[in-house]
Amino acid sequence: MRFPVLVAVSLAVIGGTAGRQSYSGYKLYSVEQNSQQQVNFLRELQQSAQDLDFWQLDRLVGSEARVLVPPAQLDYFRQLLKAQKLRHRELIHDFERVQDDHLYGTKRVTPSQGLPLNKYLRYNEMIDYINTLAKKYSSFVSVAEIGKSYEGRPIPAVTIQSPSLYKSHPNSSKPVVFVDAGIHAREWAAPAMAMYLISELVENAAQHQDLLAGLTWTIVPIANPDGYEYSHERERLWRKTRRPAGRNCVGVDGNRNYDFHWAEVGASNQPCSDTYHGEQSFSEPETRAIRDELLRLKGRCKFYLSLHTYGQYLLYPWGWTSELPEDWQKVDAVARAGARAIEQATGSTYTVGSSTNVLYAAAGGSDDYAYAVADVPISMTMELPGGGSQGFNPPPTRIEEIVKETFVGVRAMALESHNMSFDSSKLFQTYQSHRDIKQYLDTLLQQHSSKIEVFSRAESYEGREILTVRICHDVREQKRPNRWCILIDAGIHAREWITVSVALFIVRQLIEKDEISAKSFRSFEWIILPLLNPDGYEYSREHNKMWRKTRRPLGPRHRRSCVGVDCNRNFNVAWTIGSTRFCSLLYRGERPFSERETKNVRDLFRKLRPACKFYLSLHSYAKAILYPRAYTSHRDIKQYLDTLLQQHSSKIEVFSRAESYEGREILTVRICHDVREQKRPNRWCILIDAGIHAREWITVSVALFIVRQLIEKDEISAKSFRSFEWIILPLLNPDGYEYSREHNKMWRKTRRPLGPRHRRSCVGVDCNRNFNVAWTIGSTRFCSLLYRGERPFSERETKNVRDLFRKLRPACKFYLSLHSYAKAILYPRAYTRTLPRNWQMQHTIAEAGVEAMKKATGVRYRCGSASTVLNRPVGGSSIDYAHDIEKVPVALVMEVASKGFHPPEANIERICEESWIGIGAMVNCLASSFRSVLKGSGTLHLR
Repeated sequence: MRFPVLVAVSLAVIGGTAGRQSYSGYKLYSVEQNSQQQVNFLRELQQSAQDLDFWQLDRLVGSEARVLVPPAQLDYFRQLLKAQKLRHRELIHDFERVQDDHLYGTKRVTPSQGLPLNKYLRYNEMIDYINTLAKKYSSFVSVAEIGKSYEGRPIPAVTIQSPSLYKSHPNSSKPVVFVDAGIHAREWAAPAMAMYLISELVENAAQHQDLLAGLTWTIVPIANPDGYEYSHERERLWRKTRRPAGRNCVGVDGNRNYDFHWAEVGASNQPCSDTYHGEQSFSEPETRAIRDELLRLKGRCKFYLSLHTYGQYLLYPWGWTSELPEDWQKVDAVARAGARAIEQATGSTYTVGSSTNVLYAAAGGSDDYAYAVADVPISMTMELPGGGSQGFNPPPTRIEEIVKETFVGVRAMALESHNMSFDSSKLFQTYQSHRDIKQYLDTLLQQHSSKIEVFSRAESYEGREILTVRICHDVREQKRPNRWCILIDAGIHAREWITVSVALFIVRQLIEKDEISAKSFRSFEWIILPLLNPDGYEYSREHNKMWRKTRRPLGPRHRRSCVGVDCNRNFNVAWTIGSTRFCSLLYRGERPFSERETKNVRDLFRKLRPACKFYLSLHSYAKAILYPRAYTSHRDIKQYLDTLLQQHSSKIEVFSRAESYEGREILTVRICHDVREQKRPNRWCILIDAGIHAREWITVSVALFIVRQLIEKDEISAKSFRSFEWIILPLLNPDGYEYSREHNKMWRKTRRPLGPRHRRSCVGVDCNRNFNVAWTIGSTRFCSLLYRGERPFSERETKNVRDLFRKLRPACKFYLSLHSYAKAILYPRAYTRTLPRNWQMQHTIAEAGVEAMKKATGVRYRCGSASTVLNRPVGGSSIDYAHDIEKVPVALVMEVASKGFHPPEANIERICEESWIGIGAMVNCLASSFRSVLKGSGTLHLR
């Protein structure tokens, strides 16, 4: 909970000066490191000698180490230095004498007098001062409690915004600079600097409008109040918090307690050590308070700075390894801007680099956590100057000099980080990281807030935001009922980096080039997910550039070495087709929508219903635009046909004359040159069905392709085609089809339970054994895939076809039933080798289709009577019923050349085009060579 004002706390434990730690006889030495051997020796000594207090130590040859040595260790320490030939000198003869009263001050500060620069403020004085500022400058300053210390002291956070901006936009989402200080108790100059920073930004706001106009500042001036007060009252060199640790020890090093590579290196597991990392990460209320504030500001915080003393270093991640983070150049540039500004102003020189490479590896630091977990792009630690020989306790006379010099650097770094807005001209010169993408989108949001929203509705397995961009002509405008939506995603496959760049280019064109204002574009809201699979993308950039999947470990033991799911096999449509091998690049997942990434897209679709009219998924690199010739659901088929009906109502009718057993509509499509036209005596009919066998998915795709060619490609206007009305049943057996997609991809029959008891476990009838012609030949075994049914036309599906034939008499001249996958065109009869009278005509028409496909694609189909080609009798088939009973002169089965019932989606388009060539050739042959057959008439009245 956040409060506007904090109450100062006085505890008995901090009263008085009795029991102060004595440093009598302690000496401070300066030790030169003139070789790598000496650097390594001092580092090993620091880790092994708990009684020696290393105030300053880095890994640079030629630098100086500073060590405070207790009296009992003096002789031993001098002997070690002598043995290693380490040059040294004594800086402080007796540290106790340096503990002068002027360091602490006895006169209490009055907040109304302003911030004193000649005294180290106590905790309560800090609280009084910032509360006074918050009251006096309430229009742009607020104080909040972000947590409490172990001893119950509130940990304050001061938030400062531009006065003019705050008045008009109090909830502005400007970028945040987050500064904390004093996590190490003895580093008094750090809280002094934080207080000076607050004072300058508030009381001299007019002079710092460049720091306030585009930034929000959140400053925690004292992160470890218990330790700070203890170092004033009892033990000047106390470093840690004050929570009891172990039996006889107190405190944890707050800068080893963050949960990022915690306890791996550079921290002690000994509770009494000054660098004790704690029993667990975030064991301390002080570090939890900073963590929670960082996470609250996640996405807004652009610069994190932790103030420490001493050494004149600007350090950035990583602290746990000598490797550098992916965007280290940007952090380095900001740090060097600060170092350069200080050197130009005062001549002081700062060393810049990663913590591990300048000092030593130390895991669990706040700057690593801010960068890696809180997604702060610029994160660093600033080690302020010491006090000459005094180190952690520069005299109060030097406070003003130190804080003013430091302010110059902080100011330069804040401006550099803020001005480092993403340069979109460089956006397409390299592949951007997830962090860069977020920064670019945040920059657009700041500059074009009326046209763009950037948000995240989900996180990946590894905690990265799955960013969503909403773009429209005015995002603040009320939702308009006639505004439709375009949804675009990219990067679903990790290695397809170019798709992410394309998505970002779309965003740039719409926003920076203002193409959203174009008349055709402004009718839409554009929803863009520029990087759908951020974990996989980052893994492919850092480790394995051919990585394709997500990064969720699959577990348990038998597959613990396998990671990730192919997101484009994880949607709940024909999901069972995907690979079940855990380590396969095409692994479909344990269940549909097992991945957060695909759930996010699903939830977006649901949110956008029914406004979403166009979905585009960007992939690489086949040079193709693909539409859903993937195996679509019954629902998708209906939606597609409804869309065609809206757009081409003069050429198409869509209706249903029957429902399946499970209640799905058996859709019928009627196509002709003008469905509104009055009755014409010379219009004949072609009837095509598909999907009579559930598992033959490719036939449904072919039927839909025929519809598309006739309507969208306007082939119904071709002279030979416009003589016909085309009646197409694209999915005759919808129940079986859906069951085969969801449960058993080899399912063939309908889904009507057969009952009663003795066959209750058997379901479904083979529709192509259920027509009333030679029906008795079919199988009588209820559970057989070829079961003929209890009687002819026992199934609603076959009754529907029968009723259509009767309705179409005598206009129906050509019946085609699509099957797969025998690469054959078959004509009657299937139940006997006795050929029909007109078999030669039917053979000629079938052969026309075979030759056309062979000439176009090289594929070789067989043609002949069904019983001859299949070499077995089949009773109850639709072609025999159409020809023998309904007297349709041409009745054919086309067994599509698909090499399986479910050919790969990449082959669907080719198979459909090839099949359409054959079908078109057969229709043309009928129309041109056998016109005598085309007698009888009828404009059709099917409803």
